[in-house]
Amino acid sequence: MKMFTGIYFPEKGINVNAEKYFIPASNTKIFTSYYALKVLGDDYEFSSCYAIKNKKLYIKTLGNPLITQNDLLEMIGHIEEKVEEIILFYRYIHPTERPPGWCIDDIHEPYAPPVSEINYELNRIKIDGNGIFPENNFFSIVKHKGKNHIENNKIFFNKEFTFSPDNPLYIFENSLAFLLKKKNVAGENLRIYNKNFNVSCESFAKHNISEILKIMNKESENSIAELLLLYTGMRANQTGLKRSLKYMKRLLNEDGIRDFVFYDGSGLSNYNIATPRSIVSVLDKLIDNRIFNDSLPVGGVDGTLKNRLDKRVRAKTGTLKHVQNLSGYFEGHPFSITVNNAANVKKARNFIDDYIRKYF
Repeated sequence: MKMFTGIYFPEKGINVNAEKYFIPASNTKIFTSYYALKVLGDDYEFSSCYAIKNKKLYIKTLGNPLITQNDLLEMIGHIEEKVEEIILFYRYIHPTERPPGWCIDDIHEPYAPPVSEINYELNRIKIDGNGIFPENNFFSIVKHKGKNHIENNKIFFNKEFTFSPDNPLYIFENSLAFLLKKKNVAGENLRIYNKNFNVSCESFAKHNISEILKIMNKESENSIAELLLLYTGMRANQTGLKRSLKYMKRLLNEDGIRDFVFYDGSGLSNYNIATPRSIVSVLDKLIDNRIFNDSLPVGGVDGTLKNRLDKRVRAKTGTLKHVQNLSGYFEGHPFSITVNNAANVKKARNFIDDYIRKYF
């Protein structure tokens, strides 16, 4: 198997297959970042909302790309009466659970949760010596000496592990009910209904776009990327995966950026393709955007580059089977290195790092 490499660094006059198409993997998140910042702006704040009325807890998720357990606990801290019913409305972004090109082998992997209307704690479950997180009683833990595995709602646990459940919505509902009961503000026969309502609400689970982009890009969180793509489309009246991707393409084309095809917002799809030149073109558009720049991993400092390179590099990694990419800024100048058809992604990563040290 022969590696196929594309390198584009205009500042140094380096152009190797810059017009050829490569699988971008998580370099796709650069395009998703552009889309969100273009449509929503640098100061945008995401939130959900809630209300308490007649012993009923009303919640609208509003397409929020991230809700954490701490968000729920903060909201619950404002509840002073027993809750007998939860009225939850969440139909906003109309997700495709597994976008085209996602590998079937990734099902249940922590980095590839199903795309859901609700992204609760990144739609992952973590099991360790302290129990289960986020807290819920949807799953029960059975300690045993064999391999970790799941049967129905039982988790047979030997050592720490993390997985993505099939049903993020159920986990959210169960965790919410569990936390209400734990804080002693749930009625004995708590009921949950999924339907729309017309009740004035207060905001909770507030996260600004800077925070969301940092989580997405520094740690390469795929669930954030998918929700951000869909949320941005919703706000542009382009609801759903196909319409949102089509609108993102239109905006990029209007800015003179072409030569890409995307099927998702995270880069998990093996059907995505882009040229190094198109990646650099997006980076050039975002070069003066502080929010975007601050969201990128810094070489030797944090995120997916914590143990790679040095501070001269701010860049987005991109990894799939046989794919290893790195695109961002070297001393403030945009570059893209894409390696596809790599039999050994570790060697491909070392090739990228060595090339930067030698030629940049």
